[in-house]
Amino acid sequence: MAGTYTVGVTTGSTLTLGQFSTIIGDVGTDVITLGTSGNTVSISALETLIGTAGTDFITLTAGSTLQVSLLETLVGSSSSDVVFLNATVGTTMLVDVLETIVGAAGTDVISIGTSGSTMLVSLLETITGGAGTDVVTLGTAGNTILATGLLE
Repeated sequence: MAGTYTVGVTTGSTLTLGQFSTIIGDVGTDVITLGTSGNTVSISALETLIGTAGTDFITLTAGSTLQVSLLETLVGSSSSDVVFLNATVGTTMLVDVLETIVGAAGTDVISIGTSGSTMLVSLLETITGGAGTDVVTLGTAGNTILATGLLE
C-alpha cells in the first residue's frame, strides 16, 4: 500500500511500516521499522528509523536529528540534518547533503554522494568522498579514520 503515513499520536509511536512513500512523525518520540522488502521513503519528524534486509533509500524532507540503522542510502534535506548511526555491528551507507554524522560501535563505512558535502563527522572508521568537493571536519570525540577521495 503506497502512500503517506502520518504518525498520529502526540506521545510517540513504535511501529513497523512497509510500502509507504512518505512517513511523517508527530510531537512524541517516533521509532519506525521499515517493512522487510526494500523501501524508498521520504521522512520527516522521526527520531529513529530502522531499515531491514532489503535495500532502503531514504530522503529527509525537513531538517532532522535522527538515529538510523540498517539503511543503505540516506539523503539529507535542505535544512541542517544530524544523523546518529545506531548499529552495534557497524554501518555501510551512501550519504548525501548531511551536515553531521556520528558513528557507533562497530565499523562504520560512509561514502559521500556526488553533490559535494560539508559535514562534521565523529566515530567513523572509513569515509570516501564523492565526485563533488567534499569538506569533512573531524569532531572532538577522537577519530581514527581512513579518508579517501576528499580532495579534487
